[in-house]
Amino acid sequence: MIPYITITRNNNTIECSSDFVAIHNRRIITLSLVDVGVKVKKVFSDLIKGSDTVLVKDRADYFFQRQVTSYHSDKYSYNYKISKIDDKSVHGLLYSNNENYIYDWEGKGLIESLSLFLRQKKFLPITSDIVKKVLELADSDSLLGAESIVETCEIITNNDDMRHVNIWYFSNLRLFKELLEKIQLDNKKSDSFNWDKVENISDYLVTFSEPIKDKLNDRVKILYDEHRVDKKIYDGMKPYKGQLPTTQGGIEALKRKDNRFIYLAGDPGVGKTFISTKINHVYHSDNHKSDYTTLIVAPATTLTQWKNEIEKTISEEVNIIIIKNINEFINFYENEFIKINKPTYILIGKETFKLSYKVAHGVNKVKRVVNVEVEDSWTETQNKILEVCVCPDCGLPLKNPLRKNLVYLTEKDFNRPKKSNYKCSECGSVLWQAVYDKTKKTSVIDYIKRRNIKFDSVIVDEVHESNNYDSVIGSATREILKRGKKIILLSGTVTNGYASSIYNILFALIPNTLKRDNVFKKEDFVKEYGTLESITKNKDNSYHLTSRTRIRDSSYKEVEGINPIVFTRYFTNNFIFVELNEIRSDLPELKEKYVGIDHNELVLKSEKRLLDDIKSASPFNASFYNDSILKHYTNKPFGWNKILIERKENSSKVSQSIYPKNLKTDLLPKELELTNICLKEKAEGRKIWVYVDYVTNGKYTKGETLTNRLKRLLEESGLSVYVLNSSIKTLERKSEIEKRKNKYDVFISNPKLVNVGLNMQWCPTYVFYSPTYHVNIVRQAMLRGLRADSTEQNRVYHLYYNDGIENDIMERFKLKRAESESIQAKFVDIDVKRTASSLSSKIERELVQNI
Repeated sequence: MIPYITITRNNNTIECSSDFVAIHNRRIITLSLVDVGVKVKKVFSDLIKGSDTVLVKDRADYFFQRQVTSYHSDKYSYNYKISKIDDKSVHGLLYSNNENYIYDWEGKGLIESLSLFLRQKKFLPITSDIVKKVLELADSDSLLGAESIVETCEIITNNDDMRHVNIWYFSNLRLFKELLEKIQLDNKKSDSFNWDKVENISDYLVTFSEPIKDKLNDRVKILYDEHRVDKKIYDGMKPYKGQLPTTQGGIEALKRKDNRFIYLAGDPGVGKTFISTKINHVYHSDNHKSDYTTLIVAPATTLTQWKNEIEKTISEEVNIIIIKNINEFINFYENEFIKINKPTYILIGKETFKLSYKVAHGVNKVKRVVNVEVEDSWTETQNKILEVCVCPDCGLPLKNPLRKNLVYLTEKDFNRPKKSNYKCSECGSVLWQAVYDKTKKTSVIDYIKRRNIKFDSVIVDEVHESNNYDSVIGSATREILKRGKKIILLSGTVTNGYASSIYNILFALIPNTLKRDNVFKKEDFVKEYGTLESITKNKDNSYHLTSRTRIRDSSYKEVEGINPIVFTRYFTNNFIFVELNEIRSDLPELKEKYVGIDHNELVLKSEKRLLDDIKSASPFNASFYNDSILKHYTNKPFGWNKILIERKENSSKVSQSIYPKNLKTDLLPKELELTNICLKEKAEGRKIWVYVDYVTNGKYTKGETLTNRLKRLLEESGLSVYVLNSSIKTLERKSEIEKRKNKYDVFISNPKLVNVGLNMQWCPTYVFYSPTYHVNIVRQAMLRGLRADSTEQNRVYHLYYNDGIENDIMERFKLKRAESESIQAKFVDIDVKRTASSLSSKIERELVQNI
């Protein structure tokens, strides 16, 4: 087969060679052309406009012919890409932007491709087994058939590398849902469910999150019998009645031989420190081990609080060591570790992990003749003289292993160790070496690893801070989790709305299980359990389908969305949800309010102008400046210097200066709203904590800082204000706050300074002065005053401007929060602009059993 296209328009016929054509319902879905440039452009132009007659023919078969049409409507249109092959020929790709087409580039087949499509595009938590059953059910109905759900597209090609490609059209979501409802995996009768009601994120949460929570918590409740509670739980400080099921269930879960860890996901204030310590101590006591060692990794601000809680929780004598640096740990290990004869808790701040010995690269910089890819070509290469770095062991030029195309490392790529420059891609030699620096300390984690130190148990508090696989803390946490015979993980915010945020922990704890399920790599895990949005690196928003033996598909970025199946599959026996209202039924109310404020027109106009200037200077990275520049400007439109923006142009850096307009403003609308809130709260005798992102001037601003301005304005209104600065040492932060809590009405700080570990029941009101993308930080910081022993109603205000950048950030925040809360079976009553679908509680129960 040698396919080609003929198009007739206004009695003019043009003929163009093709190597790949996909057709559905006589419409062209995807078209790859290889011919003279003017012909390819003419064909694309006619198809996009809507031509009179389009024929697909075969030069090897005179009788082969398909008459087709093209999309030319507002609803469906085409994207295209044309790239040069040589002086005469070009390669062009045209494809439909209809999102209901399912592309199977790797020949995986309909079941797996449709499953992936339903999870990522329709937000259905579906398995391949269930998709197979739905299609089989459709086939068993003589009036339906699988084609009533997915229609097969015809593919015409002469390219052997693309003969395995399949394309389907997903035609009937409503029918798929109806058939899904009929599936009875356990052959039990269930109440009918109206799938049409599940069309948005609120329905998603209400319908699906509670059954998941119930399913997971049922596993713990099975282990808890109120008439057979372990008596050791009552030794020392006694638990609340609501803490008993969690504590007893956690102890029994750890006792299972095949269960190495438990994950305690609890609201801030439920007493995770107390519960985890009680679980850990009673577990070891029941195993007749009185000389156990437990390593506790927690934020440094909480270490003294941990020490106090342990002393109160455990009745007998216990040894507690707080490690502040590597020297203290080495001294303890060398002199005390082998002499341990009582329960011993070693407390280490996560920040200590970041301390390490100084390293320098050992690569050599030389000029070499190297083979490089020709620009705008995917297969052609040429020899060039470049200044590259070479491996000191094998002497070969160093390449970037993370890049698909051929990219050599230069000296500027070795500013710090990272995945792309850590090892030689040819011989595997480590390219970094330790150098002497008396001011630099060796890391605790490195010492533990080299000495192969083991612990009877490891407790990691605020484990969500270790979600980043590539971060220092993420890597250190993986190493620590290998060192404990039993693991207890604690967090108030399990995820940030992304599937990747739980991958690092699972990778450390159950790597073999992930490998069994073919999700061992992070990108495979995200594809299976996350939500991906198709993007491209091309300026014209298109992707490539090359005629020269290679397919370059769309690239993807991860967006908010987690398939709840990941929890039923990997956390069912290990995950425990604890909410404050379960610990204490008469808990004071948490009142949360999103306050949209109309902006000052002059500031809004200047903000939009600044955004346009940034987009002009850096069109592809403009969003990078949303949080760091635009949000800061809209709250402080004065005291700005020029902003230098750099971009790459033809392999060289180009700089452009942007000048924000400095405005003379009186009280801004949000400042007025903040003042009114603080005065109202003070009148009721309540303390207020205000969270501000920008507490100091950055390199682009000068004069009065936003924090100092707010402090001045509030004090002019008769309020006493204290600003907590980051200069206060982490370990001293709690005591500094305690000294001042009765002296001031309003406290101002960056939320990162207090978002974990601090109990502040004395302050029941929290105001977030501007929106943020960081869901985890907000969720932790807003609950500092709501604890198990709180007595006052807690109020949380989220302030933002209705127009401009803050409105965009708030919409994104609400979506991320809704996704992250859904995993913990919580419904957040916020309006988010997104549609999603999910399984009913009936199907979920059957799904868990099927898995």
